Amino acid sequence: MSTSVRRFLAVALCAAALPNALAAQKGAKEPKRPKLSEQADTNEWKSYYDYGVANVRTMPGRAADGFYWAMRLNPSRAEPWYGRWVALWMAKPEMLSEYWKGAEFVVNSGDAQRIDSLKYQALLRNPFVFQGLERLRIAAVFDHEYGQGQWEWSAAPEISAWLAYTEGAFPEATRRFQAAIAREPRAIGLHEDRARAFFAMQAYDSAAREMQVLIDALKRLERRRLTYFYQSKAMYEYSVGVTYVARQDFYNAREAFSRALSEDLGFYMAHGALGAASLVQGDTATAITEYEQAVQINGEDPVLRHDFGVLLMAAGRNEEAVEHLAKSIALEPYFASPYFFHAFTLDRLGKGPEAAAQYQEFLRRAPRSMGQQITVAQQRLAALGKVAGGR
Repeated sequence: MSTSVRRFLAVALCAAALPNALAAQKGAKEPKRPKLSEQADTNEWKSYYDYGVANVRTMPGRAADGFYWAMRLNPSRAEPWYGRWVALWMAKPEMLSEYWKGAEFVVNSGDAQRIDSLKYQALLRNPFVFQGLERLRIAAVFDHEYGQGQWEWSAAPEISAWLAYTEGAFPEATRRFQAAIAREPRAIGLHEDRARAFFAMQAYDSAAREMQVLIDALKRLERRRLTYFYQSKAMYEYSVGVTYVARQDFYNAREAFSRALSEDLGFYMAHGALGAASLVQGDTATAITEYEQAVQINGEDPVLRHDFGVLLMAAGRNEEAVEHLAKSIALEPYFASPYFFHAFTLDRLGKGPEAAAQYQEFLRRAPRSMGQQITVAQQRLAALGKVAGGR
């Protein structure tokens, strides 16, 4: 494999590995795909995500279906998981209102936990996913309680800062969050909110500093266990690592991911992230070891299997790569990328007919945004056809 191809695979793998996904929620009835415009690419996750965003305010049930299909087409993206979490809650205003009040019979119900697991899944993929849709979810609570248009947002500094964030006014949000922190220093969770705003404006150093302030405060308070299961020091250290990856500081990213694992050795996405960062630094042995541990902890994540398969392919361990890529396809048959790498690896092994079949499956599922891979698949199919035809 050429140096350029290795570099491409390493960068692509690192980008995909950070948000190692859990398998799509099982047991629920699969909703019909929403009908999109004729111009929309129905193989593209963002087409269904945009449909969800457009409908979430007035038709949250339909929006939830759009987000569901965005999740299936690309389970590595955090946005659809987050969007579906918001939409499903908005579609249940009475239940949401009781949940907001802390009613235990709702908070501890299976329905609530299944819905909330979507937000957890989103944070695993990207702890800094933009959370602007939360504004609609909270507004739905107040509309139900007080009547639409019969209430106003609080003027409290932290609410003002949060509203600026949801509007995409990120610099203003960081300033308002700082004012809120100065007013109430013990509200340490505001540092995470401020970090999220910094990350959105690509001020990754500032985001990392805010997260570190939060972690240091937690250490001082010796708060080992927090209320929400997705708010842990392991997740916060992982978040710091994500900021370092964003600025391509892979040494410090590895340190942060290692700290996350020292907090929770079973935190499988941190194993995957550590493996990806190690690969970029040329430490293939550590990368493979970390992915092996991640798969042992959670082998039902199609994105993790995909990432590990690509890594093994890049390392020349093609037979093992085929196994993981085939598993990824079995876990999420709508996800296009593993079909391409499965075909590519079979092609390298000289298994022409099997490779051709997988290239065809890839082309049936590939969004237009995967233009480079589509071209390669078409070229390889043409070459394999010539070989099969004896020409």
